[in-house]
Amino acid sequence: MLARQHSPTPQQDEALIAILPPSERYFEQMYALDALCYLVTDRDEWSTPDYYRAQLQNFPEGQFIAVETASDRVVGFTASMRVDFDPKQPLLESWNHTTSYG
Repeated sequence: MLARQHSPTPQQDEALIAILPPSERYFEQMYALDALCYLVTDRDEWSTPDYYRAQLQNFPEGQFIAVETASDRVVGFTASMRVDFDPKQPLLESWNHTTSYG
């Protein structure tokens, strides 16, 4: 498991950030952070915990979260995936279909 902690400087708060692989217990927080960043007000229009679960299942090596250790709060995350893509060919199917819904 990859875990890094950011060392605070005297000007920073004493909170530490741990970089971890995501887990079920953080999916709701990941959704809330995603919705906040993209100003999503209708949950049906955006990712759900199932989306993060599928991403983790399809490409676990590419998913990380940043957790403030003092509060156990997700303060950042990555969402990456690998897909077969030929830049010479247009993508004619939906992104969800291309990525197997995750």
